[in-house]
Amino acid sequence: TRDKGRISRFLANKCSIASRIDSFSDVRTNKYGEKMRDQVEERLEFYETGKAPQKNLDAMHEAAEQVKSDKDVVMDDDEDDVSMKEENEPVTPRKEKKDRKEKKEKKDKKKKRKSEGGDSEKKKKKKRRS
Repeated sequence: TRDKGRISRFLANKCSIASRIDSFSDVRTNKYGEKMRDQVEERLEFYETGKAPQKNLDAMHEAAEQVKSDKDVVMDDDEDDVSMKEENEPVTPRKEKKDRKEKKEKKDKKKKRKSEGGDSEKKKKKKRRS
C-alpha cells in the first residue's frame, strides 16, 4: 500500500512533465513520453524486484538525442502545418494591437465618465446621509 502512493505520485509527476514538454516544445514528438512510460515501468519493477531504475537525467538525454536524430523527418511534417495555419488563421499581432486599442478606449471612457459624473456622485451621497 505504501508503494501505491509512491507510484501514483511518480506517475502524476511524469504526466505533468510530459504535458509541459508538449506545451513548450517546438518539435512534435512522442519520444519523451515513451521514455517516461519506460521509467514508470522500471519504477514498478524496482518496487517488485529491487532492480535499480534508470536515472531521469539519462532518460531525458536519450530522448533528446532521439528527437535530434528524428528532427529532419518531423520538420518536413511541421512545415506543412505552418503553411496551413497561415492560410486559415488570422495573424495574431494585429488582433493583439486591436485588443490593446479597445482596452485603451474603454479606459478612456471610464475616466471620462468619472470626471463628468464625479460631482453628481458626491451629491447623491450627501442626499443619502440627510
